[in-house]
Amino acid sequence: MSIYDKARKLAPKLIAKFKNDSIITVQEKNRVSDGMGGFDSTWVTKFTCDGAILPVSANEQARSMQLNQETTHKLFINFTAGTPTADDRIEFDGRIFNINSVIATAEAKAVYVLMLKEGVAT
Repeated sequence: MSIYDKARKLAPKLIAKFKNDSIITVQEKNRVSDGMGGFDSTWVTKFTCDGAILPVSANEQARSMQLNQETTHKLFINFTAGTPTADDRIEFDGRIFNINSVIATAEAKAVYVLMLKEGVAT
């Protein structure tokens, strides 16, 4: 069994074990005409999914600050849920998280790991 097969098999188990009760909503910024020749930006749902959102340890947080991208949480979602980008944001349980980076673990197309910072996206 290759590492990719193992990742595809273990990813759903990881998410199921640490899955949060609330649905994860991935939102993207949408430009809407304001009727006066300009545009307003609004956040709209891109897709929803189950996932496991976990706070990062103090050590991980210190390392992320060295890279000038503070990370407060990690989010694990299935690869088949949709494709998030760093331009999107996460809404979870009434809280907003900015996406610092999106990592396809082992490029196995099994699970995405999103590095997040809690706060309002601009």
